[in-house]
Amino acid sequence: MTDIAAAKRELDIALNCFTEALGLVDPEKDPGYYGVILHDIADAHVAAGSMEEAISSYTDAMTYKLKRVPVHPGDLATTIEALADCLITCGELERARATLGKLRDILPQIAEPEERAIHLHGVGRAFERLADEGLDDTSPDALAAYKEAAQLLDRDKDPGFYGVIMHDIGDIQLAGDNLTEAVAAYREAATYKLKQTPPHPGDLTTTMLALSDCLVETGELAQARTILGQIAEVLPQIEDQAQRASRLHRLGAALQRLGSKGQADAYAEALAAYQDALKLLDPAADAATYATVLNDVGSIYKAQEKYNDARDAYEQAVQHMRDTPNGKHHLVPMLIDLGRIRLQIISRKQSLNNAGQDS
Repeated sequence: MTDIAAAKRELDIALNCFTEALGLVDPEKDPGYYGVILHDIADAHVAAGSMEEAISSYTDAMTYKLKRVPVHPGDLATTIEALADCLITCGELERARATLGKLRDILPQIAEPEERAIHLHGVGRAFERLADEGLDDTSPDALAAYKEAAQLLDRDKDPGFYGVIMHDIGDIQLAGDNLTEAVAAYREAATYKLKQTPPHPGDLTTTMLALSDCLVETGELAQARTILGQIAEVLPQIEDQAQRASRLHRLGAALQRLGSKGQADAYAEALAAYQDALKLLDPAADAATYATVLNDVGSIYKAQEKYNDARDAYEQAVQHMRDTPNGKHHLVPMLIDLGRIRLQIISRKQSLNNAGQDS
């Protein structure tokens, strides 16, 4: 049995268990419990990719949880949040916005500030998704939810979660081109993520990379360089090789941007980051990523005017991308890079030959 078939079998069994349990509960006598099981059924549908069935089950779960006396606002909020996420996934954006409006009305009933903050963070993420899908006027709702969540948290008691929320605030500010506010939010996020015990280096470096990108945009290159140096020190703490390779790739890209801004010595550091990323990647298992990093290596060599090295890196990138199923879209710019560097090498040789003849 294949892994896919085995997973489908397990999902079917889980769904049958929930369905059987649902049949044993009286929805009138215990609507809250009935709603809980309906939520589980919806979760199973999501896992199976059956989003329309999930929406139907979450909607029914919400209906029955509302009948519970007294209503359990936290449990109800979990279902409404899941429903909104499914609606967004299915493209029912206005219905999702209306659902999130209902959720905002329920959240004040949650007594525990930490629990309310968790749900407000979910609301913010959902509104941010709506903004990403192009629905107007949802970014302010996301920002308001994040800020309210941050105010509810004891930042010293849960610095990691506070840092996550501040990072999300930074993302919203960045999307609105509010770079100064984004820098402030990312700085605070990094400060509190550094206090998290145990540390989460992958999450921390994501924030630090976002901060450095903003600092480059605002022209604060020296500060950006300092942050990137700190990232290089944190990266070895990331145990997962694929995640560490991804962060090294991003670090290389950030250093490459510094090089293009006039800090030419950053190119050597960028190249080292890319080469370290390549050592962690499996070219057979992930040819597309491997090819992308190789192409970036070629760009570094080109910027350093090491044209033959650039050509060799571009050639390898093209070869690996050709081995990637459905890699045609990414292959096109790589072929263009390779073609242009070859022309540049030819032009350079002709110039040198002409100079020799003139002398």
